[in-house]
Amino acid sequence: MTHTIISLNPAIGLGVVVCFMIFISFTPYLLGRWLFAKHIDNNIKEVGVLLYRSVGVLLVFMLSLNFVDIRSEYVKVEKSVELAAINLGGVISDLDKFGTHESNQLIIKLVEYTNIVIHEEWSLLAQGRYSQKAQKLFREITYGIFSLEPKSPLQKELHKFLIKNIDEMSNYRLKRIFAAIASTSWFIIVVFIIFLVNMFLLCVHPFRAPIPIFVASYSTLIGIVVYCIMALSSPYQGLSKVSLKPLETIYNHIVSTPEFEKILKDTQKGTTD
Repeated sequence: MTHTIISLNPAIGLGVVVCFMIFISFTPYLLGRWLFAKHIDNNIKEVGVLLYRSVGVLLVFMLSLNFVDIRSEYVKVEKSVELAAINLGGVISDLDKFGTHESNQLIIKLVEYTNIVIHEEWSLLAQGRYSQKAQKLFREITYGIFSLEPKSPLQKELHKFLIKNIDEMSNYRLKRIFAAIASTSWFIIVVFIIFLVNMFLLCVHPFRAPIPIFVASYSTLIGIVVYCIMALSSPYQGLSKVSLKPLETIYNHIVSTPEFEKILKDTQKGTTD
């Protein structure tokens, strides 16, 4: 349900959530009035108001706490893309300095991996999946870097940096995948239940002209917050979609350099030979 709503135009998605919250808010209120309107006196009204306030505070506390947590995770995904792009540039630069046929092959695989992430995997992440092809290729790159055999002091130092950077890239990749498969459905269900209880307790107040306006306004506010939480929990689609610009920039820079064209030609020649 969350993915479907977030995949809609932001204005439409927000409208759907807000309208749904307004619609369900009147159901428990009217039900409570129908069942208990004749039995409500001043004492019951006082208890109902106190309970309504307590449940309202609980609802606001849950929403605010979850919003902060989701926002924090969203920023981590955003940062992981930027840092992965930095690491990618560092790994390719170090492999180029390593200067062997094996390191050149790894450069080509890294460029291919980045291309798959940008043009294939990102859309899969929006669906809560990841690219098996990208995962297999990244595993090959990791094993390839660990298998490099340094034969000079410079290559030994470069090998240390390569292992460190590819390990960090692996962590950033896992962060992106975990963010894609994470779900807030359970939280949304709990919020709806607490919200319904809150509206039910409001039945101690008679149905008069201001009440529908107050209920609709309150429901609209809660709906906006819920939609924001849903949007931030889906960092690969919708209004809060994480930008791929850092990876695209480093990818375009690498493939446009004469050095990469030379590596590509030399590697293809070596493979043919």
